[in-house]
Amino acid sequence: MNTATTKNCATDTERATFFLPAERAPLAEVLRQHALLAGDPVISSMMESSLSLTVILNKQRQGVLLNEAFRARLNLAESEVPVGSRHGEYFGCVRASQAPSGCGTAKECRNCGAAKALAGALAGRTSTGACRIQTVICGLDLSLLVRASPFEYKGENFVMVSASDMEPELRRQQLERIFFHDVLNTASGVQGLLHVMQDADEPATAQQYIPIAKRASDTLIDELTCQRDLIAAESGELTLTQTAIDPGDLLTNLVGMLASHTLARDRHIVLTPDSGGFSMTTDKTLLSRVVLNLVKNALEAVPRGGVVTVSCRKEGNSAVFLVHNPTCMPPEVKNQLFQRSFSTKGAGRGYGTYSIRLLTETYLGGEVSFTSEPAEGTTFRAVYPLLPPVGLSVAPRSA
Repeated sequence: MNTATTKNCATDTERATFFLPAERAPLAEVLRQHALLAGDPVISSMMESSLSLTVILNKQRQGVLLNEAFRARLNLAESEVPVGSRHGEYFGCVRASQAPSGCGTAKECRNCGAAKALAGALAGRTSTGACRIQTVICGLDLSLLVRASPFEYKGENFVMVSASDMEPELRRQQLERIFFHDVLNTASGVQGLLHVMQDADEPATAQQYIPIAKRASDTLIDELTCQRDLIAAESGELTLTQTAIDPGDLLTNLVGMLASHTLARDRHIVLTPDSGGFSMTTDKTLLSRVVLNLVKNALEAVPRGGVVTVSCRKEGNSAVFLVHNPTCMPPEVKNQLFQRSFSTKGAGRGYGTYSIRLLTETYLGGEVSFTSEPAEGTTFRAVYPLLPPVGLSVAPRSA
């Protein structure tokens, strides 16, 4: 059997790469390239004059020279020579750690703007791409605009990659869009109900709308506090109120509340009868918000007549929440689901699943994951300790 045939017969787990080449230069070669470039005062001056996170890569996409802005972002000492890693590996990209041969070789890398820009630069053209990097440290996701420019130096080919952090501006824009979109929709509903009540011919008719108006105003308050808590969570300022709850009671209340939600119109939410029946200590408000988002996402995914199944069970010292719907997510959605800014709902609507992961892993001491297959549908699994982990910030939550 020839080499080509062997390569074609390789299974997915045996493949070295699904996108960019897997080969790397030996460390000694990378160190030689580092000395070559670092010794040129023009290149060093050009690198240090850039305010962007700038790195020079060799043709195997390994870091040869980093500027001070990049080193500072990675908290590297001046004496350290961080060479040999690839772009996403420097940032701790979760895809790079899962890829068969590191950054650029995973299936998901085919959708990465940085990897596409590097592919263009390796082909000889300056390329630009935006990428969202889900890091191995929750809460530090990055949104970067990457520019990759090929150049030749003393007969060798290199790529200069500059990355600017789009996160502050994106975060501001997205929070504003979410805030105004959700709050204005709810406020318009409250306003409409008040007009109906005002125009009612009989007091009894107006009275019928009071419970609906109350629910709408409660939703408005919840959306305001949700945005406040999300901003506090991202800045590390969110504090917790720990109480003992039965998760079955929590799910019963949430399912009852969502039953009248517009998302549940012509759809069904089923709470399994064996859910709960045990105690856990957690922040009820944050946990409710996470589960509420999980169920809302499931309702958005199913067609009319579809069923969303919610359950909770005790496994050892953990409470396991499961939310299932019968649809399967497309690969591009699966690959970017928990990243900040990504959404299937349109521009500026990408904080739902990201907030689920942020609140779960950073504040509630839990883990969230999912499976999604055509024959089985999609199941989100959120696991939380029955007792709060040591070290979580606990303080009274203001209303």
